[in-house]
Amino acid sequence: MSASLARTSWAPDYDWAMRTEDREALIESNMTNWGETKRRGHVVFAPSMTRTWRSEWVIATAALAASPARSGILFRAMMT
Repeated sequence: MSASLARTSWAPDYDWAMRTEDREALIESNMTNWGETKRRGHVVFAPSMTRTWRSEWVIATAALAASPARSGILFRAMMT
């Protein structure tokens, strides 16, 4: 089984996606703020769920499921 995602890297013909340095800054920010509800990544990936009971639950569950370092590894794998 496999999954697919839209392209995640910037290109001249795909200019709405994040540039490499922006993705890396987001990953670093997420690692630094892992488990906090004001994490920037949550707002970027799920803006409609920001500051709801669901977002609190998702963030708490994610913090229990992975360490900050592991989250960085996972995000880099997904966003490269």
